[in-house]
Amino acid sequence: MPAAKSRPFLFEAATGLKKLVRDHPEDEPALRLLAQAEEALCNYSAARRLLEQCMSLLGRRDKHDLKWLARLREMEDKYLLSPALLKGLAVDLERTLPAAGCAHTFQRTEDWLRRKGIQDLARRLDSLRRHFSDVCDCDLLEKIIVELDLDRRP
Repeated sequence: MPAAKSRPFLFEAATGLKKLVRDHPEDEPALRLLAQAEEALCNYSAARRLLEQCMSLLGRRDKHDLKWLARLREMEDKYLLSPALLKGLAVDLERTLPAAGCAHTFQRTEDWLRRKGIQDLARRLDSLRRHFSDVCDCDLLEKIIVELDLDRRP
């Protein structure tokens, strides 16, 4: 996740690049820069699609692009939920778990994903289980806090 002070600048850059790409959809350097901005903002799926579009426009796949593509796919798989969504999930679990306790299932996580309208629910739950070592809601909360280096409430 980019540093908090840099986010407004990254969003501004990405917004400008999106306008440029909308007006010039075959501008490969602009697509590439937008892919870099999306990656910096942890939007791995968008970055991957943009890089694939660049590679298609160029009609070739060089070693650097293939490595970048592999890294984006890895991050996309690892973070089927963006860091921002994981943080939102952690906030929700932190709020709801103390009241009812943990049933040692993923039920609260699944409920949160449904409330958020997250698509491909089964795949995302499977990704969370694999990435966080098949844990329950309370363990998932702790692992998200460590992974994202979140501050605990007092």
